[in-house]
Amino acid sequence: MINFQGDGLIKNINRDMTNKGILNILILVFITVLTYVFMKNKGLFSDFTLYHHLVWSAFIGSTFVYILYVMIVKHKNSSKIEKETYDLFTKGGYEPFKEIIILTDEDAILGFILILVALIIPFPFNLRLDNERLFLIAMSKVGIIHLVASVLKHF
Repeated sequence: MINFQGDGLIKNINRDMTNKGILNILILVFITVLTYVFMKNKGLFSDFTLYHHLVWSAFIGSTFVYILYVMIVKHKNSSKIEKETYDLFTKGGYEPFKEIIILTDEDAILGFILILVALIIPFPFNLRLDNERLFLIAMSKVGIIHLVASVLKHF
């Protein structure tokens, strides 16, 4: 087990951190890099300007900032999704991931709003799609989360 040194916040994370949690962090980083490489190879970034790269990086970086926030600022009145996110990246395992998918399905409005914001940002690959296709992509994301959550509830 890796032991981190630091102030009280780092010691609290260190107390709760397991090897499975570290593995989940590494998996997240690997999937993020793999997604970037896949999108780059498909040419989705070919028309990007500096502005687009900054917005894209901020969009992806905000996910990591949120995870760091949840891990550092853990408190008793955290929401259920924050508690499960904390557990996913400290205790690890399948159960927190399953709960996050189910909670995301139960609060589909937030997920739908986030995907709409991502599709409204004028990235070059979004500009090639008409509004009907953008809406279809957003609704498909909500539908896929609902389908996966329905299956996970039974396992």
